[in-house]
Formats: sequence, structure tokens, C-alpha cells
Amino acid sequence: MKIYKLAGKPDRCNAVLEYMIKCKMSVDRETYLPVVSSYGSAGDYAQASRLFEESRELKGRNKRPQLYSAMIGACANARDGSKWMEAIGLFEEMRQNDILITASNHNAVIGALVKGERYAAAKEWYKQLEPMQKTRVVFSIMSKASMETDDLDLARSILKEATGHADEAFKKAVAARVLMNYPITDVYNAVLSIYLNRRDIDKAMGLFEKMNTHKYKSTATPNSQTYSILLVYSANELLWDDLISAAQMARANFSYILPYAYKHAVSACKEHHRDDLVIKLDLEMHKMSADARERRRRDQLQSSR
Repeated sequence: MKIYKLAGKPDRCNAVLEYMIKCKMSVDRETYLPVVSSYGSAGDYAQASRLFEESRELKGRNKRPQLYSAMIGACANARDGSKWMEAIGLFEEMRQNDILITASNHNAVIGALVKGERYAAAKEWYKQLEPMQKTRVVFSIMSKASMETDDLDLARSILKEATGHADEAFKKAVAARVLMNYPITDVYNAVLSIYLNRRDIDKAMGLFEKMNTHKYKSTATPNSQTYSILLVYSANELLWDDLISAAQMARANFSYILPYAYKHAVSACKEHHRDDLVIKLDLEMHKMSADARERRRRDQLQSSR
């Protein structure tokens, strides 16, 4: 079942569980864990919840936190974002029953709140976290909340904390002589987006330059979301040269433009009768796809050697 879970095949996991039950094999709470977790990761809250309730009826240690963690994760991944109340309920149940609560449980509740657009509540939960409980996951989640609410102060504070965590992680990695990767580009993207929304171009471009010259390159490398943010801003402000430049930068840095940004840019171009730019943008998108296919081909050849 663990193999199917890792492969993202919850139905296969469930088929194994049902076979074990049918054959009257030994099944306990631990057996249900990969199945609940797999459905939760896939965003299938209904199935995860059904199996979680089944597991409650079994004998075993009630205070094992893994099943609760998996179920709170299912609430956070629920496709419609409506299971934030259930996530809080499970968290409180853990607290009342003295079940071990970890940083991932906090993060999952915050994720469920953000997905349910309960941004004020998410901010309050975030404030309750101790510095050591904050991880890249929660930084990324709260960065999204700061973008959605145009909260520059929150975005800046998250960036400061995330940068501190990244610096500390790299120092430890250097001391231990190991490779380290601590990407927090999502956090930078949130601040960049807010600056552009407020038309504070100098600060936005200063931050973008900082991303490209960060002392730990992998920490803040611009990604597809970064270039998509720049593309959408250029389209909104009718900066046609910058629009094409954003697409060209994405391709030059082995990245790509996200579909939402491409559609937005094409719509803006057509609205202002700039069909010539649509052709140029389509050409850049075609080149990005061709480059990506070539990189995959090279990777496959290298891995087969």
C-alpha cells in the first residue's frame, strides 16, 4: 500500500485494504494510514473521511497522531476548500485527548483556512506558531494569504522570517558539509506581486534583481510563477515590450509561463487589437514547450546510461 500511496494511486491502496478485510487478515489503525493519507493527498475528502471513521471502530492505540495528521491534511487538500471547520475540529480533538500535535498539524489547519478563504483566521493561527514550528510549507501558505489580502506588512514579515530560516539552514549545511536546497521563491513572489499591484515599480524591480543575485542561488531563483506575475502586470499596464520580455526571460531561464497568465495576456492583446503580440507570445510559448521536451529527452538519455 505504501508503494501505491507514493505513486499517487489511492484506489489501488483501497483495493489492497478491502482484500485484506475480505480475507480476514489482521487489520488495525496502522493499516488504514496509507489509504487515508493517499486519498487525502489526492483531495478526495469524502473517501478519506469514510476510511478515517472506519479506523476509529478498530481496536488499537487511540493516541497515535498519524491518522489525525492524515485526516487534517485531507481537510487542507479538499478540492472545494470547505473543510476548514473539520480541520479545526480534528485539531481540537487531538488537543483534548492529549494526542501529540506537530508543526505539520498546525500547517495543515492553516492550509485549510487559506483554501477556504478564511484569511483572518489563518493569520491568527500563524501568530500562534513558535519560530521553530514555522516551515517552508507554512511560509508558502501564508504568502498566498498575503497576496489574496494585499497585506504587504504580512508578506514582508514572512519574507524576513523565511530568509532567516533559509540562512540558518544553509549555515548548518555548510558546517555539516552537505548539499542544501531551501527554496522560498513563493515568499518572494508574494511580495513582488503586492508591490506590482500597488505600482511600486522601483521596489518590485529591486526585489526581482535580489532574487536573481541571492547569495544562495537556489533559495530565491525566479520560477514560472515569478515570470507569470510579471507577464500579467505588463498586460494590465499595456507594457507590450515588457510583456514579451517576461516570456523571453522565462524561456531563457528554463522556465515557462503558467496557463492563467498566458490567457490573461492574450485577452489583453486582443482587446487592444495587438494580434501581432499574440503571434509573438505564441511563438515564445511554442519555444518553451520545445525546450522542455528537449530537456526531458536529454534527461531520459542520461538516466538510461
